[in-house]
Amino acid sequence: MQLTLSVTGRRCDLALHPISPCTARNIEDLGRKFYTKKYIHWWRGGRTSTCGMLLDDDCRAQAVVGQSQVPVDLSGAAANASHLRRERYLSSRARHLALLGYDDEHCRATWTWHGVETFDPAKLRVTAHRWDRVTGQPDYVVLERVLYDGRCADVEDYHGSTGFTLVDPRVIDLEELRRHEARDQGKLRDLPRDAFPGRSRPDVPAACVVSGRSLLLPVPRSDAEGVSRGGGGSIAVRLRIQGDVVVQAGGEAHGCEYCRRSLEALAEMATGLTVHECFMLSDEDLLPFLPRVHAHLDCSSRAMDALRAAVRDWERRRAA
Repeated sequence: MQLTLSVTGRRCDLALHPISPCTARNIEDLGRKFYTKKYIHWWRGGRTSTCGMLLDDDCRAQAVVGQSQVPVDLSGAAANASHLRRERYLSSRARHLALLGYDDEHCRATWTWHGVETFDPAKLRVTAHRWDRVTGQPDYVVLERVLYDGRCADVEDYHGSTGFTLVDPRVIDLEELRRHEARDQGKLRDLPRDAFPGRSRPDVPAACVVSGRSLLLPVPRSDAEGVSRGGGGSIAVRLRIQGDVVVQAGGEAHGCEYCRRSLEALAEMATGLTVHECFMLSDEDLLPFLPRVHAHLDCSSRAMDALRAAVRDWERRRAA
């Protein structure tokens, strides 16, 4: 039998971009015309972003199981939504951030699972994030991902879009946010610049020349494995799982020093998390545990790709 969850309402596609003071002035001068200064949809490349359905009063959800329609209550998702982690943008070296994108695309989002015998609403698990602090609007909650019985949807799609309007770019002063954060944590008002949260990572770049050295973090009797390759290196993530909790994470890293450090940090982070929590991680969660690099390296993203591949491998093995 097939299960399809449909959510009808407004789709959001927003991103935060680190920008220079000069770019901040350009945004204030140009407004929406700022979007035209680069190729179409370039703004989607923000490292901190969201794409999903806005859980507001107009949002409607229902499930179709076989030929039967079942109403679904998503109010709990909004109530339990997690706040967007401030560390994701407070750790940026930028002086300002720009909020870009849109949040008014009326459409219908669907998630479809095959091979579902019966529907139990309690088995629906959703990931929703609050963007209240960023947008300045209360109860601004975005539904991003849905799992059923621990499984990702076999098919995810959006239908019936009626178009959208890009929001007015908003400039966020990060230094002001850091000062508020310091006060909230009871720290001195006049902290030195390098004392703010997220600035403790060393500014020493890891060697980005591929060497013959490899890192092996053994995981005896692993239950899942995922591999990601690229840039002359590769990362394999192996997980040992009990129930749905990762009790040991490790694997192999071949390539540059940053590649090896990414695996070390990932293994420490994933251990103790549920499989669902591992799947929801991004390289933004990993970066605070890594040294800053001046060259553009994607090893942290590759490590996360390998982790998600391992989660999918575990799901396939469990379903077999």
